[in-house]
Amino acid sequence: MSVSIEPVSISELARDVLSLTRPIAEKYNIKIIDEIESHKNVYVLADKTRLNEVLINLISNAIKYNRNEGTVILSMENKGNEILSLQVTDTGVGIS
Repeated sequence: MSVSIEPVSISELARDVLSLTRPIAEKYNIKIIDEIESHKNVYVLADKTRLNEVLINLISNAIKYNRNEGTVILSMENKGNEILSLQVTDTGVGIS
């Protein structure tokens, strides 16, 4: 497996992933809240393809294991020291 590290815009990545997953969410009446959209100047060094796959999987699972008319929130937090935390939060019942 080859890895290609490059600057990746978090807001563009989120927009692309949400455009793919939003139709699935709508099918189950799940609302998606994008709290990353406003962070247009935030870039990370990453393999864009792999990061895209991870984010699609996380959001797809948040939709799949949510409740009807639930919510999925995509957000991020700058932890300092060049560490960025992406979070996918949902209103599903979770794991006991």
